[in-house]
This record gives sequence, structure tokens and C-alpha cells, in this order.
Amino acid sequence: MIRSTRFGLSFMLLLAVFFGLGNLAPAADAEFTARYATQLSKTFHLTETDYKFAELVAQKTNGRLKIEVYPAGQLFKDRSIVKAITDGALQMGIVYSGAWNGQLPYIDIFDVPFVFKSMAEINQAVSGPLGKKISQDMEKFNAKLLYMGYYGRSCELANQVRPLKTRADFKGLKMRCNLPIAVAAIGAMGAAPLKMSSSEVYMALQRKTIDGVVSGAQSIVKRKWNETCGYLTVTNGSFSPWPVAVNTKFWDKLPADIQKAVMEAAAEVSQLSLAQAEKEDAAALVEAKKNMEVYELNGEWPEARDAGLAAWRKHSGDDTADSILKLLGK
Repeated sequence: MIRSTRFGLSFMLLLAVFFGLGNLAPAADAEFTARYATQLSKTFHLTETDYKFAELVAQKTNGRLKIEVYPAGQLFKDRSIVKAITDGALQMGIVYSGAWNGQLPYIDIFDVPFVFKSMAEINQAVSGPLGKKISQDMEKFNAKLLYMGYYGRSCELANQVRPLKTRADFKGLKMRCNLPIAVAAIGAMGAAPLKMSSSEVYMALQRKTIDGVVSGAQSIVKRKWNETCGYLTVTNGSFSPWPVAVNTKFWDKLPADIQKAVMEAAAEVSQLSLAQAEKEDAAALVEAKKNMEVYELNGEWPEARDAGLAAWRKHSGDDTADSILKLLGK
């Protein structure tokens, strides 16, 4: 009887250990692999910082976490990156902030002209309460914000008619915009805003279907839109941060020391990305000046800012918009 009882207890203990394995913390020397997706090319400066992030994480974890970077939309691109992260089909990825506006409507705040004065100001905001809120709200969709990468300025105005210095200069111009908030802002300035894929812009400029574009100086130069546009207005009106996110189920499997190492690497790479974006913007401006008349706006256009804020409020909801502006002290 005693022997039978001992056997029964031992068997129950064995079952408890067996079925409890899934709840145990990972072994201290466990190794992990994360697939990381971006739609940008391998040579783009943001992708270069993606690879640097993977390198730093490998160093700081002694190779226990390997991040495999897949550039140029090899795995996913655009909004499909967000879906893949939230669904768990992808462990990590980077995408423009607007791709998250289905889950986080207020994240379009970065597209409203003249709310932020610089990428450094955005970085400061994201390092504080705004970044904490974004990450907390992402977690409702099984994602966590690791850091912001920086594409660069996103509200430069290239056109082939005349310099754009005041609201009166916009009258009668057909301007391509890629974002709803830009459509509202440019419309408020008196131009006719048109939504159009970037792949169609070069031909549209050649055929004069459009008079100009709203984009970043880097895009304008790299896509050779400056070949047909003789004028460029630098507004410093808005900037393009790209959230880097991780699936929370994958994140929760990582030991605490690996999580700590990842966040340390993230903080370093975010600053590197910021510096690189500023460098790339400056280089694009030098290139643009070779064949464009460049005007740098001193101040802001209130009409564009107010129209952009109104469009953002409509999308985000007044209560959410008020809370975000309060977080930003605006």
C-alpha cells in the first residue's frame, strides 16, 4: 500500500513537471531568432540602422537573440507589416507611423504641419509620455514600441511654376499629396490637392498633369522629381518617424536580461537614426540647390497648421486629440 502510494505521488509529480514546462521561464542560455521586416531598400539609411540594431542586439546578448533583417518588402510591406506583427506572423518590423493609424488614430499627429519644430523635438516627445502612451496602446494589439526610427523631413514643396512663399502663391496649383492631412493642409493654402501614388508622380510632372508635390527633400531628389521642378520650399513643417515594434507574445518569451539588452540597443539606434536622417536631409538639400531655386520658410503657415489639426481631430476624435495635445504641452 505504501509502495503504491509512493508510486502514485511520483507519477503525479512527473505529470505536474511535464505539463508545467510551458509555464517555466526560458533557460538562461536559451537562444532566440526574430524576423524583422522593412519595406525600404537595403541601402536606405533607415535600413542601415535596422542592421545596426540587429548587430548591437547580437553583441549585447552574446548572440542569444539573432535578428534577421528582411529589406525591400521581402516579407511584408506597408500596412501588412503592422498586421503581421499584431497577428504574430512577424516578430519585429518598422513601418511609417501612418500605417498604425487604424489601431492608433492619433499617431497621425506627426503629419500635422508645424506641430513639431524638429525631429529632435519628436524624439524628446517619444522618449516621454507620448512614447509611453503609444507603446501602451500598441500592447492592446499584441505589439510593443521599441523605438522610433527617423526617415527625415516630409513637408517640402517642389513645383515647376513659381516659388511658394505665401498663401497667394498656391492659387491655381495642382499639388500631389500622399496623406489625408497633407491634402487638408494644402487645400487650405489655396492649391488643388491630388492624391497620387509616388510611382505616377514623375510622369505626371513631365506631362504637367500636376504642378508639384508635397514630400521630403530626400524623396524629391532620389526620385528625380527635381528634374522637372525648378522650385523648392523647405518648411520644416513635419517629419516622418517610423515606429519599430515587436510582437508582445514573442517579447514575453525573452528573458529579462535579453529584454534589457534590446531596449539598450534601441535607445542607441534611435539616436543614430535621428543623426543620420538629419545628415541625409542636409545632403538632399545640397543636391536640390544644384538645379532648383530653394526658399526656406521662416516661421509657419497658420492656415496649413489649423486645417491639418482639424483633419487630425476628425480622424482621432476630440477627446483623444485633446489628451495627446495635453501630453505634448501644446
